[in-house]
Amino acid sequence: MKTTAPTLLALLSLATTVLGDAYCGFYSDSECTQQVGNGYSVSNSGCFQNNGGYIMCNLDAVSRTGPSFTLVQSPSNDGGCGCQSNCGFFNGFGKPTDDPYEYCTPINLTPGYTDFRIIIGGTCGANNC
Repeated sequence: MKTTAPTLLALLSLATTVLGDAYCGFYSDSECTQQVGNGYSVSNSGCFQNNGGYIMCNLDAVSRTGPSFTLVQSPSNDGGCGCQSNCGFFNGFGKPTDDPYEYCTPINLTPGYTDFRIIIGGTCGANNC
């Protein structure tokens, strides 16, 4: 069977998506025992609300790694994460500093702002709210 380049690229893309997915929970305590709200996939770029000051993510079950990601924060009255009021970069590979994978990590962003979105990789751009 002959595999074409587009087919191979599509399969690699699917494997990356499946193998690289991890979920993060948000917590109200520094031990990450009191989860607030639902867990979120780091590959979901949608806007969500979070009231916790700490984050902890599970490692991908197959690759035992997690992608670095940027957590973008918006004011609660922004209406869908349209602007950035603050941003934090979380390294998926450097333990334990700024590594939310299997470590309870403080978010350290603007208190009282509860709208967030996750961007895999990336950097923190200029705040624009």
